[in-house]
Amino acid sequence: MDVVALGQAEIAAAEKKWEVSRLPSYCKRNRDLNSGEDLRDEDKDIDNRLSEDPDYIIRGWMAVVAYLLADYRFVYE
Repeated sequence: MDVVALGQAEIAAAEKKWEVSRLPSYCKRNRDLNSGEDLRDEDKDIDNRLSEDPDYIIRGWMAVVAYLLADYRFVYE
């Protein structure tokens, strides 16, 4: 929760700078992980790509997973 709170404070302080709410390029999802199809359907004007995290929720979960994978007891139990 501390990571999320700090991230949300950083986004609020940035005053609508779009690069603060964008995910890092290696975390973006432009294609379906199973089929490999593009998540944007231009014919239907639907865009399901994941490229922004304005509430810092995704990056908060990234911190949780990174912490768990760095803990020897969690990985080898």
